[in-house]
Amino acid sequence: MTWIPAIDMVSVEVRARRDGRYGAADPLRWPQIYDPQYAYLCVLPDHFEQLSDHLDLPISTATDVAEDYYEHVDKVDNLGTPLVRLHPDRYSKLSADISMLKSRVWEFIQDDTATHANTAVGRLGPENIHAPLRNYVLSATEAVERMRSLPMTIKQFTWETREYQRYYVEAVAYTEFVTVYTERMLCRRAEAVDSRLIGAVSGDPVVVSRLYSAGIPVWFIRPWFHLLPDLKINDLVEPTLPGDRGVVTEDYDPPFATQYSGPPGIAHLVALHAFGMDVYQRGVADRPPIVPHSGDDNDGQRRPLSPDPLGDQDSAHTPPKPNAGRDHFVDPEHHLIPPSITQWAKALFRVDNDLARIRRDRLPGGYYCPNPATFAIANSLPRFLETWLTIRPAWLLYAADAVYANTPMPNLSKHVWNALLVMSDDQRRHAALQTTPPPGCNASTKARSEAMKLFGRFFPSSDFATPSTVKWFDIQVTTPIRKPDDNLVRKVVWELYELSFRLELSALDYKMRDMQSKPAPLRASRRSQLSSCFPDRRLVITHYPLANVGLAALHPHSLAVYVEALRRIMTTWPDTNSLQIPVRPEDTPQLILDVEHTVVSFYCQRFFDVCGRAAVIPHRLPAH
Repeated sequence: MTWIPAIDMVSVEVRARRDGRYGAADPLRWPQIYDPQYAYLCVLPDHFEQLSDHLDLPISTATDVAEDYYEHVDKVDNLGTPLVRLHPDRYSKLSADISMLKSRVWEFIQDDTATHANTAVGRLGPENIHAPLRNYVLSATEAVERMRSLPMTIKQFTWETREYQRYYVEAVAYTEFVTVYTERMLCRRAEAVDSRLIGAVSGDPVVVSRLYSAGIPVWFIRPWFHLLPDLKINDLVEPTLPGDRGVVTEDYDPPFATQYSGPPGIAHLVALHAFGMDVYQRGVADRPPIVPHSGDDNDGQRRPLSPDPLGDQDSAHTPPKPNAGRDHFVDPEHHLIPPSITQWAKALFRVDNDLARIRRDRLPGGYYCPNPATFAIANSLPRFLETWLTIRPAWLLYAADAVYANTPMPNLSKHVWNALLVMSDDQRRHAALQTTPPPGCNASTKARSEAMKLFGRFFPSSDFATPSTVKWFDIQVTTPIRKPDDNLVRKVVWELYELSFRLELSALDYKMRDMQSKPAPLRASRRSQLSSCFPDRRLVITHYPLANVGLAALHPHSLAVYVEALRRIMTTWPDTNSLQIPVRPEDTPQLILDVEHTVVSFYCQRFFDVCGRAAVIPHRLPAH
């Protein structure tokens, strides 16, 4: 090869660019770091060369969007943007190409299954070994059908065109990799490097050797200490930038959403295989609250049901004694508590809370933000809401910097949180003046003093006064709050559940991985891995989602991505033998739910063992 690709080993962004592709993060446009799960990506055609004939691809997989590919419909979207759909003539052409792809893939699966019927075991048997390939064919087909049947903007049409091309080309590359290049790797004879292939980058000498012997372009990245002292350097070559080989990096106007931001590798490769769901799959709508029940104590309203089936509720945990307060392993039945995720609720219900299980080196048992259930059922809810919305903007900025930093975030008892939230302005000012609680003062005074010592800096004014208006995202609320809006409170409580879960997961992982003794780059890398458990790729949320996504997704195939990300995080903890079964979006819904059950049960039990209390678990969005 006569060129060396510039590779960002620290951070990539998966975001569709002006041409609907993902710029330098896209394996259809630029060599990527080799990953065995996506091994076939290295034999994709290099777009900089002429349309490659090594995959025998139709011309429709390489063309840009042209005006005769769509027709305008007599509709506009909410912003007044004109809408289009696939032109019938273009649909006929794409349908013919899809039919050819289906025949090609079906023939491949039949031949490969017959050849290797006795080599596959377990769930990767002949009927499922090529599940990703089937999914690519299905996704290419669905992209074409969406362009034909759904009015969409030119921006969406461009992206859908690239989705069709992506899965078509990847399906063919998959079959080619298995039938041609895998066999070459097993031979002793080295093949000439085929410059028509996109190739791959790797720091593994075994991978490099195999790809090179198969004639696949590969660039070997080695650290300086691997280079021999007597190595003679004949020449230095400047790496080639993506733009030098026609990779489009400019954003669309308005830009597409970012689907992933973090280190390159498996998480970023998973993110750019959207299968249409990041754009269209919003999940099944939650059920609305059930019919009011006259026997309830909260104005005839009851908590909305979860959309999940209830199932059995066999419990291993011991409920508290009658005078010991509420059971934190069960959500209170209250109309302001958002719907539970049944797998999580059942797992928390089954936690063995025997005190003998708690580790001696346990984490402090406090909370990283207000306990959401306590917040929802508080008698002083209006004051709780005012105070929390007052400090929330500054506290979120602090949390975004403090989570997974060199010093763990402080967690506080419910007593301190409640003291902070319920204080009047005068009480805040008085408590802030006390650098230390006076001798002989009561527990409430001590809690107020501690709360202001920690949270005084988050108030917007030096006199700690409640502003005349407070905001939650784009919702503005006038103070004093007399009767809080139920819909707003439910959303705030959902956010507290989500924030608490993310911060608790981070703290538990920090403890399990002993990250305080690790250097900053390792902590940053681990933080990025943790972020992959969430669809916004952040440990502190910055927006309220429009639908149930991530670990709350209602569609099993969407759910699988985030369950697998959480499983991978926890498999690096000690004693995780029960978490060895991976899950993929193309797996059966039952397998996905089984793995979810194992993962969430492990998390809830491990959290109790290390922290000595019930975990705060994620919930579904409240019905609007």
